[in-house]
Amino acid sequence: MWWAAGRIDYQRPSLADTLDSASHDKMKAKVAGGYSGRDIDLEIIIDGQIAKLVDAMRGKHVGKNMVDFADISRFFTLDVITRLAYGKEFGWVEADEDLYGYGAEISKFAALGALISDVTWLHPFVRWSFINSRFKPRPAASHGVGKVVGLGREQIRKRFAENKNDDRDMIGSFMRHGLTVNEIEDEALIQIFAGSDTTAIVIRSVMLHLIATPRVCLESGKAIHYTILTCLLPLLDARLKTNIKNAVSSGEVSTPITLAQAQSLPYLQAIIWEGFRMRPAVTYGHYKVVPPGGDTIAGIRVPGGTAIGHNHYGMMRNEEIFGGDVDVFRPERYLDEPNGDEMQRTVELVFGTGRWMCVGKQVALMELNKIFWELLRQFDFQLVNPAKPGWTETSSVTFTHRDMWIRITEAEDL
Repeated sequence: MWWAAGRIDYQRPSLADTLDSASHDKMKAKVAGGYSGRDIDLEIIIDGQIAKLVDAMRGKHVGKNMVDFADISRFFTLDVITRLAYGKEFGWVEADEDLYGYGAEISKFAALGALISDVTWLHPFVRWSFINSRFKPRPAASHGVGKVVGLGREQIRKRFAENKNDDRDMIGSFMRHGLTVNEIEDEALIQIFAGSDTTAIVIRSVMLHLIATPRVCLESGKAIHYTILTCLLPLLDARLKTNIKNAVSSGEVSTPITLAQAQSLPYLQAIIWEGFRMRPAVTYGHYKVVPPGGDTIAGIRVPGGTAIGHNHYGMMRNEEIFGGDVDVFRPERYLDEPNGDEMQRTVELVFGTGRWMCVGKQVALMELNKIFWELLRQFDFQLVNPAKPGWTETSSVTFTHRDMWIRITEAEDL
């Protein structure tokens, strides 16, 4: 019931909330080609959006006033997901502002959605069409989430009116695989909700910890540990910078870096997984129901019908898995420790597993494998006030960030 409480339309289950395995598998087969990149130019599209982000940062922020990176990361992921979904980004990066007030409103939606999902006695009420219609975004709205939903709906219905299903984007893929207009509208909305802020959270996590981690200076290839007061370089992970410099100068990677090249760089992979661990995109959930006959989990007998989930944030702080320094951003743990593979598999559970694994995992990982490399190749970053927390943070089912104030300059010697 936790999943169903967040249903967009109680009369029409979607891939994200259907509880029927057969229906889920049938729907997932129809959308898999779009999410995997088989039906769309996924890598080319993401490369294009990163290039636009770099141009915008260079034109608007480099060497100028401080900027809230919490906004930048959200604008980027929103443009990526709308470009993938609708064939054209909605333009947050270019506008450099919270278009339609979407960001401010979606944060409230996230908190409200978590409340409704967790407080089970509310479920019967939100299923009433009278109440449900007041919670749902209204496509005719002039601002907020409803405005974005309306813009997307226009694109989808225009495609159906023109019977245009040959474009290499999500709409085209879904149309070719037989989804109805209403099913595509639901799926596109879920893409924006589930595929933008979640990825932005990890982008912020990695960038903040790279910028703020004092372990930044290298000598003869070995890290020297400095305190925040004695290190004179911008607080940025110099080991990754060195990796970038060496890979670019040797011709090991292209510009832009390909997914295959990025995945062959162990330290970059370690940084991405450590960013996930420090701030998992989803804090808890992925509930499953124990089969009618019951089951035994970790030696405990659990009766059938019990909802079983896990706390991602707590799991990522498990000292038995990650060691005693779980509060420290240390990517080397995945490379140096004998159970590094187990650590990575544990972190990957944030995407779920098996038939219920997040269908957008490939999209998210492609964004993450590319964006850090390109941003750190092009720019240097520094916290405006390193003596204070790097952001203002709230959490519900996901994290919400603001006030991640940084300064950006052109990268040196890269």
